[in-house]
Amino acid sequence: MKPEIELEPRPQGDSTQDYLREFFYDPEEEGDEPALLPVLLPEVEREKADAAPQPLDELLCFRLDAEDYAIEIGEVHEIIRPTSITEVPRSSKAILGVISLRGEALPVFDLQRLLGTAPKGRVSESPRSARVVILTTAKGLAGILVDSVDQVVRLPHGSIEATPRGLAASPAGAMLKGIGRWQGRLLAILDPVELLHPDRRR
Repeated sequence: MKPEIELEPRPQGDSTQDYLREFFYDPEEEGDEPALLPVLLPEVEREKADAAPQPLDELLCFRLDAEDYAIEIGEVHEIIRPTSITEVPRSSKAILGVISLRGEALPVFDLQRLLGTAPKGRVSESPRSARVVILTTAKGLAGILVDSVDQVVRLPHGSIEATPRGLAASPAGAMLKGIGRWQGRLLAILDPVELLHPDRRR
């Protein structure tokens, strides 16, 4: 049985509007407006919001010295074979030489040297799977030599972890944007701006 609601009897002589005004908010009345109750999403709507797809980061994965690295695909111009790299006398130890890409001379960097993992190598020592990854930088195009290129992977943006604190303070850690996990592999995501900084080219 529904509970009975008792209303005070309408005073004689008052109009219906006057009577109802006692119970309902009138925007023309002076004073504070009534507080708005928070709108609660139904449980289903809340679950849909939690399950909304996260933005994906596209990464080009490659290998160097049996280690897995990656660079955001938006920073990659193209990938070519390491042919006809001309050495430059008295150049930085990190520069393998220059190549001609459709008439434009581009520097090719030794990624091992930039990362501090090995001394300057030579193209003839690189495996047949080696590739030059051409990067887009603020000063134009530049290449890095890698042992092999795997594929492009897509990772949820929120899944990329920050560089571990112990590594972040090292020179190599400063060249990383973070760490990605893909199919049980750890991907060291490189930051081309830091990687090709003039201080790294010694």
